[in-house]
Amino acid sequence: MMYLPSTAKNPHSSDDAVEIYSHFFYYRGVKKAQQGDYRGAIEDWNQELQLHPDFAPAYFDRGNIRRKLKDPHGAIEDYTEVLQISPDCADAFFKRGNAQREVGENEGAIEDYTEVLRLNPYFAEAYNNRGNARRESGDAQCAIEDYDKALHLNPYYAKAYYNRGLAHRLLGKSLAAIEDYSQAIRVNPDYAKAYYNRGFIYCDLGVKQKALTDLQHAANLFLKHRHLTAYRKIIADIKNLEG
Repeated sequence: MMYLPSTAKNPHSSDDAVEIYSHFFYYRGVKKAQQGDYRGAIEDWNQELQLHPDFAPAYFDRGNIRRKLKDPHGAIEDYTEVLQISPDCADAFFKRGNAQREVGENEGAIEDYTEVLRLNPYFAEAYNNRGNARRESGDAQCAIEDYDKALHLNPYYAKAYYNRGLAHRLLGKSLAAIEDYSQAIRVNPDYAKAYYNRGFIYCDLGVKQKALTDLQHAANLFLKHRHLTAYRKIIADIKNLEG
């Protein structure tokens, strides 16, 4: 997500032409990022910020690319700069929350998602992601409450069903977890992880044939999408289950 869509600028409009010229390095960086030249984009945004140190879009987009390049700490720094300039930027809170989860800072992530929801209470993905951070912090019950809110806003949110299933399983609620994984599969029939996790619950419950069916379906989907490490692991699990 780019902070300012470059496509909205018309170089034939005098006002837009002035902005593009005055923020040349920013817009050139956007173009490079769109073409996959991420290092070149970062170099351009560095130049932009030397010239205009309060230009929030350059920090925001540099943060996005740093995350893409596996530098979540750098991304957090950039999103923090955005928020110093634009304290009510919900997207920056959301992105910083995601980056904080990547580095294991779940409490900070929860605070960021809570700020997002203060600014935009209809942001289903923020409820889902806050639920993930709460679940990873050991608070499965509050996580379920967040997934419930996400699903109230978007009843077709397959990831929220799946994540709620994980939380239900942590609480020992196997049947509720099976129902959540089944709902995720109804919304997204190619949801390999949902088949995989449902299969293991069936295994725990001693329903061997259903477990094997789900695990094989998951293996087929992982193979279809070229996730070969996951495919090989499930094939090994199937062999172990078959005895």
